[in-house]
Amino acid sequence: MKSQTFAVTLTFLLLAIQSVQAQVFDTVINLPADQIAFPDFDSVGDNTGNASTTTQLNVEDDGLLGISFSAYSGSEVNINGGNVDIGFGANDGSIVNINGGNVGNGFGAGSGSIVNINGGNVGSGFGAGFGSVVNINGGNVGDLFDAFVNSEVNISGGTVGDYFATFPDSIVNISGGSVGDNFNNDGTVNISGGSVGMDFRLFADTTLNISGGSVGSNFTSFFGSVTNISGGTFSSIGTTFDGEVNFFGTEFFLDDIPLSSLILDEAFSIDVFPNDSILSGTLNDGSEFSYEIPDTFFPGTALSVTLTAVPEPSSIVLLMATSCGLVTRRRRSRS
Repeated sequence: MKSQTFAVTLTFLLLAIQSVQAQVFDTVINLPADQIAFPDFDSVGDNTGNASTTTQLNVEDDGLLGISFSAYSGSEVNINGGNVDIGFGANDGSIVNINGGNVGNGFGAGSGSIVNINGGNVGSGFGAGFGSVVNINGGNVGDLFDAFVNSEVNISGGTVGDYFATFPDSIVNISGGSVGDNFNNDGTVNISGGSVGMDFRLFADTTLNISGGSVGSNFTSFFGSVTNISGGTFSSIGTTFDGEVNFFGTEFFLDDIPLSSLILDEAFSIDVFPNDSILSGTLNDGSEFSYEIPDTFFPGTALSVTLTAVPEPSSIVLLMATSCGLVTRRRRSRS
């Protein structure tokens, strides 16, 4: 027991040492204090991707960065104030922390970069590139945010504007904050908190998991898409073109009649024709819902409910991930 305790203590000590070492830079530039020494520079770091030295750039109030400034490998850029012009590019091996100030349109988070937005204002046309990680914890980000292939975007606070778009193999996790209207999903979106506006579109062969938070009206899903709802609130699930919608909860009713024959953890298929039934119940997180099955469900649309025990928090995601397997054993709700 003592040896295990010592090992854990040593591990934390090493991590603490590494953390301190990671904050030591070969070069530190502070703007506007060093603006005269670096009047026209347009990049920091090593653009070969093999930085042998490290540079920290701190932009404070009244500091300025010009058009298409680039952060390369080995650099850390902290924007705490001031103004950054359009077209900032964060490249492989760079870290950008936006804590304040104003950043122009067309910010590009390139492959292998990490961008943390904690405050300030970022313009429209933000692009999270292949393999990038973007964490939005606060501040304001404009319209037309693109999460490109293999990017990861984590939103826990702040606001993001309208026309958010995800691409194949991207992952967007929303646990707080707010995202505007006209969200177009072509990847995987997990919503556990926060809010997403109206006109959410779920395209072919994509997945949306809702375990908390709220999603606005006029939701549309397309061929082969899967929507798993285990918590949160939603205004409506409108048009569904051959998609799949699965509810996970502790009790369900169809037209106020209890679905008493449900088997634990087994998907139960609900007829979507005729389209005048009301599905209601209690979701995994305790949220009550009442959902009128719309007349805009197209043939081929699959609607199911899965009865679950009150789950441990870590088991909710696992349950939704296996929903496709559960759906293979459907039963009809009406004769």
